[in-house]
Amino acid sequence: PEQRGPIYQLARDKMAEARRELDAQCNKLLLQARAEFNQGKYDAASATLDWVEKFFPSKAHPCQYRALVERATLAESLE
Repeated sequence: PEQRGPIYQLARDKMAEARRELDAQCNKLLLQARAEFNQGKYDAASATLDWVEKFFPSKAHPCQYRALVERATLAESLE
């Protein structure tokens, strides 16, 4: 098999690092939205979830979907 070399491994490592940072940012934003909602700051929670869609403009990362699910969950709890 072809040897991919150190550049390939470096790229994989950097991609994994970037993924971890994006996951952490996603979790932080979703936690912030949940906390704002629990404090009765519904407009702030909605704005935070809107920001998730701007921060993660592509569906390549699942955060956009997670924000939609979170918005639906929070809306259901108001009913």
